[in-house]
Amino acid sequence: MKQTELSFEQKVALENKKAWRIGELAAYSGIAESYLYKLHMKRLIPGAYKPVGKIVFFDSQKVIAWMLSNPLKTHEEIDQEAATYVALNP
Repeated sequence: MKQTELSFEQKVALENKKAWRIGELAAYSGIAESYLYKLHMKRLIPGAYKPVGKIVFFDSQKVIAWMLSNPLKTHEEIDQEAATYVALNP
């Protein structure tokens, strides 16, 4: 299934929801539903709830925090860390 881009208004509306279903999470994140199911089955996505039957809900705030939890460093940040390390460990 092809992912579609959400408008700004649609993203804001999703951010204001407390819980997302898998399709809403896929639309918000741009990650395919099949891959999200795989991550969920491995228990790698926080804030997942399954109150009844097969329907899974995700706590939107926990998922957003998870998506932002592993930032990539810029070349400048890496160079600064390397310079600091070299200065402290001659």
